[in-house]
Amino acid sequence: MRELFVVALSSDGRHVVLTSKKGSPRGSYLLRVGPRLQRALNGELNDDGSKAAPPPPAESALTPKEIQARLRAGHPPEKVARAAGVPVERITRFYGPVLSERAQVIDAARQAVLVRARKGPSAASLGDSVSANLAAKGVSPGDEERWSAHRREDGSWLVSIAVTARGRERSAEWVWLPASRELKAVDAYALALGSVDSPLSRRRRSSPASR
Repeated sequence: MRELFVVALSSDGRHVVLTSKKGSPRGSYLLRVGPRLQRALNGELNDDGSKAAPPPPAESALTPKEIQARLRAGHPPEKVARAAGVPVERITRFYGPVLSERAQVIDAARQAVLVRARKGPSAASLGDSVSANLAAKGVSPGDEERWSAHRREDGSWLVSIAVTARGRERSAEWVWLPASRELKAVDAYALALGSVDSPLSRRRRSSPASR
């Protein structure tokens, strides 16, 4: 089999000019640049001209456990996919279970009672307290409040809520320890928003919030 060497691309851009003499500035052969040549250059054809098998899927730089940990920590799938060096579709299959776990954590934290250092336990659960306090400020629960959660390196969860009140964005955060079912306010705003002094009437108790 005789070897040919590339000289240039033809003026019409449809052929490759080839020569049998390496380094020659003039060519003696024209090779049409068609779909079959493109497939061959892309490695999509075998030596016998048959269609090559697709390349094996790229190896992930992250283990499934590391992928889940990053998703639990709040990293978006696109960012995790870049870190793993794989298509985002390889990451999204892990995302559903993580979202379900987050929802369970939020529900558990909302049902827990915040204990205050001087006043003792709140008279209502976190979820009911937040809804009542927001209603007192003229903010209706639902679309105006957004709950989220992500897992921290020590195994605890940071449960937070973003509130839009009077055109201003605010957020409150609580640390939730599932093993001990302990709830802690991160700051004074979270402490005030997540607790009430008196029991709430049935009408003022919260309905499940959107996440």
